[in-house]
Amino acid sequence: WISLKLSPEMRTSFHVPPGCANAFLTMEDDTIVHYYSSYPYTMEAERGICYSDPLFKFEWPITEPVYISDKDNSWPDYDPE
Repeated sequence: WISLKLSPEMRTSFHVPPGCANAFLTMEDDTIVHYYSSYPYTMEAERGICYSDPLFKFEWPITEPVYISDKDNSWPDYDPE
């Protein structure tokens, strides 16, 4: 995994190839995340993994998230089987 910090002052963007998992953590209130998708959204195609999955050892810059959506909180840990 990789981690990037983006800001309006940096005026940068990041391309995530189709099929790659991605997540956003906002560090300020009232943040707007704007992203494009290669394909129209379909619920049937949606997949996810838990943000705290121990297999990946994600290093989030905070220890206690303020808000995580019910959907994002319900993703299972990755099962390689």
